[in-house]
Amino acid sequence: MKKHLIAAAVAAAVAVPAAAQVTVSGTIDTGFGTQKITTAGATSKTNITGVNNRNATNVINFAATEDLGGGMRAEAFMSQGLNTETGSLAGRDTWAALQGGFGRLQVGRFTSTFETTTARFAVTGTTNTAGTVDFMFGSAAVGAASDAATTTFGTRVAYNSVSRGLSETAATGGGSHIQYTLPTVGGLTVAGAYAARKADWSGTAGSVDTVQTEITAVMAVSPILSIGLGVLNQEGRTEAATPVVTDIDMLSLGAEAKLGALTVKAGYIEREQKASNVTTKEVDANVLSLGVAFPVGATTLRAEILDGEDKADGTVNNKRDYSGHQLSATYAMSKRTSVYALSGATTSKGNTTARSTKREDFSVGLRHTF
Repeated sequence: MKKHLIAAAVAAAVAVPAAAQVTVSGTIDTGFGTQKITTAGATSKTNITGVNNRNATNVINFAATEDLGGGMRAEAFMSQGLNTETGSLAGRDTWAALQGGFGRLQVGRFTSTFETTTARFAVTGTTNTAGTVDFMFGSAAVGAASDAATTTFGTRVAYNSVSRGLSETAATGGGSHIQYTLPTVGGLTVAGAYAARKADWSGTAGSVDTVQTEITAVMAVSPILSIGLGVLNQEGRTEAATPVVTDIDMLSLGAEAKLGALTVKAGYIEREQKASNVTTKEVDANVLSLGVAFPVGATTLRAEILDGEDKADGTVNNKRDYSGHQLSATYAMSKRTSVYALSGATTSKGNTTARSTKREDFSVGLRHTF
């Protein structure tokens, strides 16, 4: 009798997929930082405690997975940004996905495949940075040549306008995207993404029509070498008396080599941007970065340098030369807790002091994940 009951219980367990598994995780990253910005020959310096402007990421995440049977799995994820100074929350990624033998289909607001592929080949990553990461997403010297403030090379505009499926772009007013990743074959992983924002089909003033497409490929050539490629295009139109039309094209190439304990990463990115129905480029930028990471006991040392330029529309006043570096050390106190120190600088140099900007950052922090 007991054998029959055990057999029945086993059969029921096999026939009914397991219940969804829900996990809560997060990161608390806080410390002290200084920032020195010299623009048009004038210098300002800021000392910062806590989280703001330290390129630290504080989040609380909720994730759920469910086994659907037949080798298929459902996933859902929601992340809230946490301000450790005020305790306030801000929405970050929210998405759902299906994964199986067909690959992976993901829909919602999340970091796009172009951005993740590009960041993969930056030693600094996208958190706890000072001086290099902005360039990896395509810097631009956009704006009046006489106004140094509009030629900032941190380029939140350049970064956000192609990030998270248009959802961080004021001009598009939000929107999520769809991403499909093919099954990995022979070490090759290919993914594509599509995002669209059509706020109004009427053609009236203020209506928006924006479409973004991306294709990436990452190849594990061998256990010690990986290479990557990313292509992105965004076309947008905002209706007005004279419609504003934007066309952005981006290309990224990257490589990573593991030479014993040493990791070497190299990245190259191009960004071309046209606007307002003209063929002249307002952005024609390219940046090359090279970085190394080396563990020494529980400490990981990282260094990265970059060099690039923006030829813009070809005029002397709008051209910029970019350079930068970052040095950092992270000490792992445990699997979840670490302390770090980093220092970096980026320079955007125009043909005069008035068109040149330099930013220097230093930060120390304590980070815990749970």
